[in-house]
Amino acid sequence: KLILEYRKLFKDLKIIKMFTSEFDDHVSFHLAVVQIDFKALKTTRADVMQQLKEKGIGTQYHYIPIYRHPCFSDSTQDVSDYFPEMETYYKEALSLPLYEDLTLKEVQEIVRLLEKVLRL
Repeated sequence: KLILEYRKLFKDLKIIKMFTSEFDDHVSFHLAVVQIDFKALKTTRADVMQQLKEKGIGTQYHYIPIYRHPCFSDSTQDVSDYFPEMETYYKEALSLPLYEDLTLKEVQEIVRLLEKVLRL
């Protein structure tokens, strides 16, 4: 599983977190989400995403909290203060490439480029 390679390559980088491997045997991975403390690294998720894009690496952010979706946020008051952990997760989450034809070598290159962009 490529998710295991991501975990192996990130295990010594305290600034990058991934979900626990506890349920790996029961999960069909379609996302490789990492949490990065962008603020501690004095950068932004948008800047990191742009730099990776320029290097040919597409990323996304997951998941937008449901209370931030326009169908809810347009009709209700801001409730983000009630969900500080979700807000932190949302600000730090970044989905890295994970798809059927992705190779082990490509995962290693993605991690190398992310480390370079983050200056780790």
